[in-house]
Amino acid sequence: MARKIQELTLDNKKVEVYELRVKDVMQLFEELGDDPSKKAIPPEASVKEELSVKAKIEKYLPLATNLQLDAMMEYAPSELKEVYDAFMQVNTVFLEVAKELGLLTALEALKRAAIEDFQKLYVSSSSQDMEQTS
Repeated sequence: MARKIQELTLDNKKVEVYELRVKDVMQLFEELGDDPSKKAIPPEASVKEELSVKAKIEKYLPLATNLQLDAMMEYAPSELKEVYDAFMQVNTVFLEVAKELGLLTALEALKRAAIEDFQKLYVSSSSQDMEQTS
């Protein structure tokens, strides 16, 4: 059986969403630690920290999709929800096993950390855009 891949079309572009492999999951937990929420960016994050967040997202995003971060920033939340839904669908088995093993707490912390990182990155890019238009 091959790794699951779901194809979507967003804004006339083909987007693929991948099933995580065991090595991908292990890499995430090893590099982010047991409590990924501790890796979230503090509100007073510096530009250097923001760049490291961008680097982390750019590093891990290809594990789940062929969508690039810069392209992702151009989509509406409703479009990105399609990507999220596809991710949940192709990773159903992993998520069920994670639930059975009690890993959902760690996954929820990882999700919160990712959301916080994206929000911080968005605020940073929005602030830069506003400064350039002033």
